Amino acid sequence: MLLTWREILRRRVFLVTVLLTSVFLILYGWGLSYVARAGERAPSVSNLLDQYLQGAGLLVAGVFFANFMVAFLVIFSSAGTISGEIESGILYSILPRPVERWQVYLGKWAGLAIWGLLYAGVLFWALVWMVHLFLDFPLDMTSLLRAFVALELIPLVLSAVTLLGSAYLPTLGNGVAVTLLYGLALLGGLMEQFMSVGSSSSAGERIGLVTSLLMPSDALYRRMVYEVTAGSGIPVGDSAARMLGPFASLNAPSDAFLVYVGVYIVAVLLWGCLRFTWRDI
Repeated sequence: MLLTWREILRRRVFLVTVLLTSVFLILYGWGLSYVARAGERAPSVSNLLDQYLQGAGLLVAGVFFANFMVAFLVIFSSAGTISGEIESGILYSILPRPVERWQVYLGKWAGLAIWGLLYAGVLFWALVWMVHLFLDFPLDMTSLLRAFVALELIPLVLSAVTLLGSAYLPTLGNGVAVTLLYGLALLGGLMEQFMSVGSSSSAGERIGLVTSLLMPSDALYRRMVYEVTAGSGIPVGDSAARMLGPFASLNAPSDAFLVYVGVYIVAVLLWGCLRFTWRDI
């Protein structure tokens, strides 16, 4: 795990991440301050529900783009974890040690997963604090904690899948493959959202189900959005959810799906351990 963190620091991934994330948060805060000033000049928020929807909409929009940042950070930090170290010869100095290959594999995943968890956590609570500060967004800690848990599962899933791909594919091919898989899940979720507007669409639900089973990242994002908007118990309704556009969550995954995600992560890790143990290096 420590070797994985050293590699992240050596490649200056941490430095680039901090700089670009700071730029994102500055621009996001600037936009929130503009919205707050505009609301003071021409107040349109007449009640608590409208105020909550405005804050929730901007928070969800911010986390929508933060979700991309977390995903790409995890994917491209993990893409060459095994294949890249084989190509560079670093792995040859690690494997002769009295450590089982599966332990090396899980140690690498733990380092990548913790890195993704910390980044996603800092980004999520920074966005929540900024929306609360500028727009007086009411903090329902129960719903926010549930949303936080759903968001934190995303780097766990992506790091497990990307590390598995690194045991099969070269660095570039793995990065492209996992990115396309992530995009497929996003497309399936958007199609389900658009096909469900105005009527119940079994075709849209089937598309969303298949893509979420292959890659649960977008479904976890939708669960996070549900917790931020409707999970607090405030009756936002379907019409209010549709006001959020593609950021909304009309069909939130159930608790049973979260159990599936846990099984999914364990299964992918076991698969990766077996592949890495049997691979001829």
